[in-house]
Amino acid sequence: MSGERAENTLGVAPRDLKQSDLRRISDEITANKIDLLLIHVAEGSPADTESTVEFRALKGLGFLGPHTAIIHGAALGSDDFREMRTSGTALIWLPRSNMELYGSTANVAEAWLQGVTIAIAPDWSPTGSINTFAELRYASQLSHNQFFSLFSDRDLFEMATAIPARVAGIDDKVGSLRQELYADLFVLMGEGAQPYTTLAHAKPEDVHLVLVGGVPIYGSEKLMGAFQVKTEPLEICGKKMSLNSDALTAGSFADVSARLKADLSGYQLELGPLEECAKSVP
Repeated sequence: MSGERAENTLGVAPRDLKQSDLRRISDEITANKIDLLLIHVAEGSPADTESTVEFRALKGLGFLGPHTAIIHGAALGSDDFREMRTSGTALIWLPRSNMELYGSTANVAEAWLQGVTIAIAPDWSPTGSINTFAELRYASQLSHNQFFSLFSDRDLFEMATAIPARVAGIDDKVGSLRQELYADLFVLMGEGAQPYTTLAHAKPEDVHLVLVGGVPIYGSEKLMGAFQVKTEPLEICGKKMSLNSDALTAGSFADVSARLKADLSGYQLELGPLEECAKSVP
């Protein structure tokens, strides 16, 4: 979405946050020019001293507040979460990447107990989930196995939709199904009587329609055909699906893929998969 008023920085150390950027971000928050500072803090084990002191550094910079969301927070403790709740600072939970990298993740049970606002998202592709569906599935399993089913599937759904929209200050545009909001919707095949459980266990092949701003972008041949838009075929997990050709601003998907493959080949790299099919995921 264009016009998002958010700033993303990799950390609080001088190598990540220059003094000039620090002043600019502070001024823009004060002047209400940006709604959210997303900042990587405490990205590491609780036994790592550098990770544990980053929260105090963030506080010292004056960035604890309702305009800040901490990404990772894996090394944060009870007192940190209490200050986050008091100041209105949110936490972005990235469970799969944390577990892959450090063997542990943010103490979301304590954060939840302290009343911290928690959103969920995948991290970067090398260690994070390939998409939000996969991250929800991973978080659901982790909640059940490690946190004694702390989060219900509905909780996880809200942590991926309404809560991040509210944290980013764009809940008047996206994040829920309400009149006058953008119609960013998807249709899943599954058990209609248990929609949140269906979502928490969804696979790519379960997605039969995606609309962005009310425009059909992707879906089954049958559902996309009902919109009478020009489509391009795409195979996902052995199923024939369709893309809205007119919505692809960089050219056809096949052409874009070919260009990316050619560019990456010069670095001896290959494109990653579009999806993780049921046979390759838990």
